[in-house]
Amino acid sequence: EPRPDHRHRIEHCGILRPDLIERIAALRVLVVSQPIFITEYGDGFIRHLGMDRIQLTYPFRSLLEAGITLVFSTDCPVSSYQPLKCIQAAVTEKTGSGRSYALEEAISVEEALPLYTVAGAYATFEEQVKGQIRPGMLADFAILEQDPRVVDPEGLSEIRVSQTIIGGETVYEA
Repeated sequence: EPRPDHRHRIEHCGILRPDLIERIAALRVLVVSQPIFITEYGDGFIRHLGMDRIQLTYPFRSLLEAGITLVFSTDCPVSSYQPLKCIQAAVTEKTGSGRSYALEEAISVEEALPLYTVAGAYATFEEQVKGQIRPGMLADFAILEQDPRVVDPEGLSEIRVSQTIIGGETVYEA
């Protein structure tokens, strides 16, 4: 049982057998994963691991179904800093060449969005001040030109930011 002032987490957590997923869930460990690795490195992973073992990599659906707190990050500067590109990877499960990856591990846009917002704030003990848009929270958010929940998943990475607000102040406007 972790202390209340700790939230243990595993970064990347890229290859997981089902028994490890069960153990992580039982220990209530957070998993911080980078879906962009599927797009940027997936073709190489397939080449080196083969399709049988690919099914064990970045198992987003399995982690969520096990009740694990899953958090998404970009892992910048190692890979792309663009969260919508990462969400597209988690939703489509396609490599950079367009090859199908582990399709049964794909999640929906509705499932992916909180993994960059609410879950990220929770992982860093900041859920009382960020991760949601509501009174009393920091006003740090971006306004997108399109609703990612209704865009074709293959086009998520093409959605443009029209405005960025940090601390209630506009810092970017298209």
